[in-house]
Amino acid sequence: MASVISMFGAAEKKVEEAAKEAGEAMSTMATAVEEQVSAAAHTVEERVQAAEEALGSASAQLVEMMRAYLHGKITMVVKAVTGALPYAVKRVLDDPEMPQAARRVKDRAVDIAWPEVQEQIALEMEHGFTDLRDALKELAGQKNPEDDKPAYCCLIAFLRYHLYPYDRGLWGVSTDPVWVLTVLLSVIPVFSVAGYIFPLIFLLIDKTDEFQLLFFIVQVKGIQFLSQGILGVYVSFFEFIACSLSVEVACRDKEVAGQWAQFFDMLSYVLIFLMVWAAYAMVYLLSRRRAPKHVGDEIPPATFRGGNMLYLIFLDLLLTLIGVTILVVVLSSADWDFAAAQVGYTVEAIKVVHGFLMLPFFVMLVVPILRNVVLHTRPTGYDRKGNCRNYTGPAGQTPKAAEVIPQMELFGRAE
Repeated sequence: MASVISMFGAAEKKVEEAAKEAGEAMSTMATAVEEQVSAAAHTVEERVQAAEEALGSASAQLVEMMRAYLHGKITMVVKAVTGALPYAVKRVLDDPEMPQAARRVKDRAVDIAWPEVQEQIALEMEHGFTDLRDALKELAGQKNPEDDKPAYCCLIAFLRYHLYPYDRGLWGVSTDPVWVLTVLLSVIPVFSVAGYIFPLIFLLIDKTDEFQLLFFIVQVKGIQFLSQGILGVYVSFFEFIACSLSVEVACRDKEVAGQWAQFFDMLSYVLIFLMVWAAYAMVYLLSRRRAPKHVGDEIPPATFRGGNMLYLIFLDLLLTLIGVTILVVVLSSADWDFAAAQVGYTVEAIKVVHGFLMLPFFVMLVVPILRNVVLHTRPTGYDRKGNCRNYTGPAGQTPKAAEVIPQMELFGRAE
């Protein structure tokens, strides 16, 4: 009986040991299965992520290929169409009573201007395709890199956005007190205010953007036509009348601060001249830096952005040299007395004549289409962070391309 009990005890012990070994084996197996499942899950996740990246890259390449293909085809068609338009323009501008010499001048002007018009049309097409590409990226969920740029100093960002916003037009900024105050100060034809406002604006703008530099030149010289040309005539006229009719009015030769007034007038004149040439030199250096390496040193002025404005810049230089020469002659005859009456009248006459001859810049300032044809640059502005971005216009009036693309009937009207 005792042997039977011992046999049952040994069997029970063996069963317990077997159960323990089975439990350990199951635990080991479960751990191995869990590790394999986890590894498989990671592998699947990596493969899915790799597939998504490959799909995104392929779609981006496809979009770029489609854009390049359409751009090339449409460019060929537009060039073929615009190449035949000069003849039609000449016929439209013809007049049966026009002298032959005037007709030749008219035809020559069309021949000279038309290549610039063609180039601007090509640039506008390039801008349109760029907007289309950005809109497709936006629809695909890709972020705009310009949104991630760091913000500038709060004062710089504030002034940049309020003076040159990228999303507001003329009617939008005309209600902005900062913009209105700046414009009023820059057109005041007395105290040489404009000569000290524009240096601050020059320090404020982004000098790595070609349009900002070129528009600064157009703005400075265009406002010079308005302030020193148009308004300067009226100021000088009424000042002369006041000095002629009343002996109590302090004229230029009797002013206590006349010498300092003339000095600051001439200093303002020189500052404007230096700023314009500094901005144009920066544009030229930017164009040379971004030009293809195989291009030689002898580049025609019109081949880089803003190059057509070189002739107007040289006109400004010629007028400045003539004005300085006349002023030096008058000063020498007045024994270098800056407060002399003839010196003051000479300075006013030089400023008025120079201002009136800046009419081409004023026309470019108020006619954006002509400005784009001459400058061949895409307009830019600043966002609320102070970063320079492509000009989009009023957001409430001009819908984004991402909002228009889904409504485009590319393959017929959807039912």
